[in-house]
Amino acid sequence: MLAALTMFAGQNDAQTTGTIVIYRERGKNFGVIHYAAGEHPTISCDGVKVARLRERHRVTISVGFGPHDCVAIEKQYPGEFNVDSRKVSVEAKANGTTYLRLQIPFGNLHFVLQEVPEETGAAESAKMQPVKSGDSYTTVLPVIPEKKSSSP
Repeated sequence: MLAALTMFAGQNDAQTTGTIVIYRERGKNFGVIHYAAGEHPTISCDGVKVARLRERHRVTISVGFGPHDCVAIEKQYPGEFNVDSRKVSVEAKANGTTYLRLQIPFGNLHFVLQEVPEETGAAESAKMQPVKSGDSYTTVLPVIPEKKSSSP
Protein backbone atom coordinates (compact mmCIF):
# COMPACT_ATOMS: atom_id res chain seq x y z
CA MET A 1 0.00 0.00 0.00
CA LEU A 2 2.79 2.41 0.94
CA ALA A 3 4.61 1.65 -2.34
CA ALA A 4 1.45 2.46 -4.31
CA LEU A 5 1.04 5.80 -2.50
CA THR A 6 4.70 6.68 -3.08
CA MET A 7 4.41 5.78 -6.75
CA PHE A 8 1.24 7.90 -7.09
CA ALA A 9 2.89 10.86 -5.32
CA GLY A 10 5.88 10.64 -7.68
CA GLN A 11 3.62 10.55 -10.72
CA ASN A 12 1.61 13.49 -9.43
CA ASP A 13 4.78 15.54 -8.89
CA ALA A 14 6.10 14.59 -12.36
CA GLN A 15 2.85 15.78 -13.94
CA THR A 16 3.14 19.23 -12.35
CA THR A 17 6.66 20.07 -13.50
CA GLY A 18 8.03 21.32 -16.76
CA THR A 19 11.40 22.36 -18.12
CA ILE A 20 12.77 25.63 -19.45
CA VAL A 21 16.01 25.50 -21.46
CA ILE A 22 17.76 28.84 -21.95
CA TYR A 23 20.71 28.91 -24.33
CA ARG A 24 23.05 31.36 -26.00
CA GLU A 25 24.59 30.84 -29.41
CA ARG A 26 27.88 32.40 -30.46
CA GLY A 27 27.69 36.09 -31.36
CA LYS A 28 28.39 37.47 -34.82
CA ASN A 29 31.90 37.97 -36.19
CA PHE A 30 32.68 41.08 -38.20
CA GLY A 31 36.25 40.63 -39.36
CA VAL A 32 38.38 40.55 -36.23
CA ILE A 33 35.58 41.96 -34.07
CA HIS A 34 33.52 39.42 -32.16
CA TYR A 35 30.44 41.24 -30.93
CA ALA A 36 29.49 40.87 -27.21
CA ALA A 37 31.84 37.91 -26.69
CA GLY A 38 32.94 38.94 -23.21
CA GLU A 39 29.48 39.69 -21.85
CA HIS A 40 27.93 37.11 -19.53
CA PRO A 41 24.46 38.26 -18.52
CA THR A 42 22.74 36.75 -15.50
CA ILE A 43 19.51 34.93 -16.28
CA SER A 44 16.76 35.40 -13.72
CA CYS A 45 13.36 33.68 -13.74
CA ASP A 46 10.57 34.65 -11.36
CA GLY A 47 13.02 36.88 -9.51
CA VAL A 48 15.44 33.99 -8.82
CA LYS A 49 18.98 34.06 -10.25
CA VAL A 50 19.46 31.00 -12.45
CA ALA A 51 22.88 31.31 -14.14
CA ARG A 52 25.42 33.54 -15.84
CA LEU A 53 25.19 32.61 -19.50
CA ARG A 54 28.30 32.59 -21.68
CA GLU A 55 28.24 32.05 -25.43
CA ARG A 56 27.62 28.46 -26.57
CA HIS A 57 26.18 27.43 -23.20
CA ARG A 58 22.75 26.41 -21.94
CA VAL A 59 20.98 26.05 -18.63
CA THR A 60 18.11 23.67 -17.94
CA ILE A 61 15.63 24.61 -15.22
CA SER A 62 12.94 22.47 -13.63
CA VAL A 63 9.82 24.58 -13.01
CA GLY A 64 6.21 24.16 -11.99
CA PHE A 65 3.84 24.24 -14.94
CA GLY A 66 2.25 27.58 -15.63
CA PRO A 67 3.50 31.11 -16.30
CA HIS A 68 7.10 32.19 -15.60
CA ASP A 69 8.87 35.50 -16.23
CA CYS A 70 12.54 35.42 -17.33
CA VAL A 71 15.02 38.24 -18.02
CA ALA A 72 18.71 38.61 -18.89
CA ILE A 73 20.36 41.08 -16.52
CA GLU A 74 23.47 42.87 -17.76
CA LYS A 75 25.00 45.68 -15.70
CA GLN A 76 28.13 46.26 -17.77
CA TYR A 77 27.83 50.03 -18.01
CA PRO A 78 28.33 52.45 -15.09
CA GLY A 79 25.62 54.78 -13.90
CA GLU A 80 21.94 54.59 -14.67
CA PHE A 81 22.26 52.95 -18.08
CA ASN A 82 20.39 49.63 -18.01
CA VAL A 83 20.95 47.03 -20.73
CA ASP A 84 18.72 44.27 -19.33
CA SER A 85 16.60 42.36 -21.82
CA ARG A 86 12.87 42.78 -21.86
CA LYS A 87 11.07 40.39 -19.56
CA VAL A 88 9.72 37.32 -21.36
CA SER A 89 6.67 35.50 -20.06
CA VAL A 90 6.52 31.82 -20.94
CA GLU A 91 3.95 29.15 -20.19
CA ALA A 92 5.69 25.98 -18.98
CA LYS A 93 3.73 22.87 -19.85
CA ALA A 94 3.52 19.85 -17.55
CA ASN A 95 6.08 17.29 -18.74
CA GLY A 96 7.02 19.66 -21.59
CA THR A 97 10.07 21.72 -22.52
CA THR A 98 10.07 25.42 -23.37
CA TYR A 99 13.11 26.91 -25.13
CA LEU A 100 14.42 30.47 -24.79
CA ARG A 101 17.28 31.81 -26.95
CA LEU A 102 19.46 34.66 -25.70
CA GLN A 103 21.14 36.81 -28.33
CA ILE A 104 22.37 40.34 -28.88
CA PRO A 105 21.90 41.65 -32.41
CA PHE A 106 24.89 43.54 -33.81
CA GLY A 107 24.63 47.24 -33.10
CA ASN A 108 22.28 46.77 -30.15
CA LEU A 109 23.15 47.25 -26.49
CA HIS A 110 20.30 45.13 -25.17
CA PHE A 111 20.22 41.36 -25.08
CA VAL A 112 17.11 39.77 -26.55
CA LEU A 113 15.55 36.78 -24.81
CA GLN A 114 12.88 35.10 -26.93
CA GLU A 115 10.90 31.90 -26.96
CA VAL A 116 11.61 29.67 -29.95
CA PRO A 117 9.69 26.66 -31.32
CA GLU A 118 10.52 23.35 -29.66
CA GLU A 119 12.09 21.85 -32.81
CA THR A 120 14.39 24.86 -33.27
CA GLY A 121 15.31 25.11 -29.60
CA ALA A 122 16.02 21.39 -29.25
CA ALA A 123 18.31 21.37 -32.30
CA GLU A 124 20.18 24.57 -31.41
CA SER A 125 20.57 23.92 -27.67
CA ALA A 126 21.86 20.37 -28.28
CA LYS A 127 25.04 21.98 -29.69
CA MET A 128 25.60 24.00 -26.50
CA GLN A 129 27.51 22.99 -23.37
CA PRO A 130 25.84 23.08 -19.95
CA VAL A 131 26.75 26.14 -17.89
CA LYS A 132 29.85 25.72 -15.75
CA SER A 133 29.25 25.02 -12.08
CA GLY A 134 30.68 28.41 -11.09
CA ASP A 135 28.14 30.15 -13.34
CA SER A 136 25.10 28.20 -12.10
CA TYR A 137 22.98 29.44 -9.21
CA THR A 138 20.04 27.04 -9.36
CA THR A 139 18.43 24.51 -11.72
CA VAL A 140 15.10 24.29 -9.89
CA LEU A 141 12.68 27.16 -9.37
CA PRO A 142 10.66 26.96 -6.18
CA VAL A 143 6.99 26.19 -6.70
CA ILE A 144 4.90 29.15 -5.64
CA PRO A 145 1.54 28.02 -4.30
CA GLU A 146 -1.42 29.57 -6.03
CA LYS A 147 -2.97 32.45 -4.15
CA LYS A 148 -6.32 31.49 -2.70
CA SER A 149 -9.05 34.02 -3.18
CA SER A 150 -10.48 35.24 0.08
CA SER A 151 -14.22 35.14 0.32
CA PRO A 152 -16.10 37.81 2.24
